[in-house]
Amino acid sequence: MRFSKNSPFSKLTFIAVSLLALLASPALAEDGAGKFTLTREVHWGPNVLPAGEYTYALQHKASEVLFLRTASGDRSYIVLARSTGAVARDEGDSLLLQRSGDDWFVSSLTLGEMGETLYFAIPAAATASTLRTSKASDTLFSLAKP
Repeated sequence: MRFSKNSPFSKLTFIAVSLLALLASPALAEDGAGKFTLTREVHWGPNVLPAGEYTYALQHKASEVLFLRTASGDRSYIVLARSTGAVARDEGDSLLLQRSGDDWFVSSLTLGEMGETLYFAIPAAATASTLRTSKASDTLFSLAKP
């Protein structure tokens, strides 16, 4: 059998080995965790999350990796932060959404206790026509600690 780097089997093998390496690493400590509720569908990185309750776990390594999971545990998502920024530790947790047409996109997650804001990529087409920014007061979502 000849091994080709472009074959579906080799791609699947690479993904499986990569995920096992990430999950098996004892150095990957959970740096932050919480839960939130979305009252409508939102786009978060390459993922589309339906309305519902979610938990999150943040891990710091070479990049900020955010693991999202539905409260029921039936769906999981992985989102990489585009960049990070520092905030005052007394600033509360917040999720910042931007709207383009009928679609909502997560642009940042602020974790006040950690003194950090994570910024997420939004498609260029969406940012060109962004109509509105939303915080928790718009009741599109709520954040809480577990």
